[in-house]
Formats: sequence, structure tokens, C-alpha cells
Amino acid sequence: MTRTKTMGKQATRTDREIRTMMQRIDEGILLAHKRLVQRAKINGYSLVVFRNGKVVEIDGSEFNI
Repeated sequence: MTRTKTMGKQATRTDREIRTMMQRIDEGILLAHKRLVQRAKINGYSLVVFRNGKVVEIDGSEFNI
């Protein structure tokens, strides 16, 4: 269990609650990434990404959604 302080009270979160929260955060990051790639592809933008140890610019049309 992990203890966190909330407005002067102590709240206890179980491991399951923490895992659920982490899963939701991960899902949110994946959704944001998907939307960013879709927007780049539709609008013809390029994105700068870190790939194979290098920073590269990729045209939006190169992404597979």
C-alpha cells in the first residue's frame, strides 16, 4: 500500500488502485499519440521522433494508422 496526503487527511491507495491508475495513464498516452499521428497524416505535417538512437523527422504520410 501507498499512503498519500489529501487536504490534510491521509488516503490509502491499494496496489490494485495504483495499477488501474497507471493503466489509465498509459491508455491516455497511447490515445494522445494516435491522435497526433492522425492529425499529422491528415494535415501533411511531419513529426520529429527518436528512432534507433537518432532524432529523425518523419513525414506524416509515412505513418501507418
